[in-house]
Amino acid sequence: MIFPDIITRNFWQKLGAFVLAVLIWFTIYSIQHDVRFSKSFMPQARTFVNHPIMIMKTATDPRSYKITPSEVDVTVRGMPDILNTLTEKDIEVYVNLTDILEAEKLKKKVIVTPPEGVTVLNVEPRYVTIEKID
Repeated sequence: MIFPDIITRNFWQKLGAFVLAVLIWFTIYSIQHDVRFSKSFMPQARTFVNHPIMIMKTATDPRSYKITPSEVDVTVRGMPDILNTLTEKDIEVYVNLTDILEAEKLKKKVIVTPPEGVTVLNVEPRYVTIEKID
């Protein structure tokens, strides 16, 4: 009955000493081996400047349109490994004109479709002016 008594007597002090010993060992090990902790597990933001806007319209719509401004700045957030491989082509930026029947000049919201694992934080400007070109 001596063995169980060795473990259970002053159990919390022994556990605290063990945890402290592990923390000290880990600190010394990380200093000796130059272990660096990065924020690679935290989401980060990235901005794509002057991203061109595409026009979505029906295939039977023969009209031409002019978008002002023709480019937007898109800020997205995601994990660093995804953002580092992300290119401008992976983000779809467009204006939906399928619901326009007749209009000379109107404002439409810019729609951004990011890839999976990426969220859109900001689009600047949010709205663009659409003009029909004759």
